[in-house]
Amino acid sequence: MYFNSDSRVTLARSDLTYIRQHRGDHNRLGLAVQMVYLRHPSRVLPPNEAPFPPLLGIVAAQLKVTPRVSAAPFCCRCFNQSSRPSLLTCSSSS
Repeated sequence: MYFNSDSRVTLARSDLTYIRQHRGDHNRLGLAVQMVYLRHPSRVLPPNEAPFPPLLGIVAAQLKVTPRVSAAPFCCRCFNQSSRPSLLTCSSSS
C-alpha cells in the first residue's frame, strides 16, 4: 500500500469537524484512520491489524496529534456503535 499526500488520505474540512467532536487524541486518530481505510482500500481495519505506519503518520499530522499504533483498537469499536451511519455519511462528503 502506497500513500503520500494524495487525496485518499486527505481529510476534508467536514471530516475534521466531525473528528474533532470526539474526545481524546487517540479516539480522533482512530476514527480518522478508519475513515481513510473506508475510502481506500474500502474496508474496516480489524482489531488485530495495526494501521500502515506511513498512513498513520500522515493522518496524525493532519489532526496535529502524535501517531500511535495504540489508536487501532478504537477504530473497530466505533463501527459497532450507533454513530456508524452518520460517520459514513460524513466521510463521503468533500
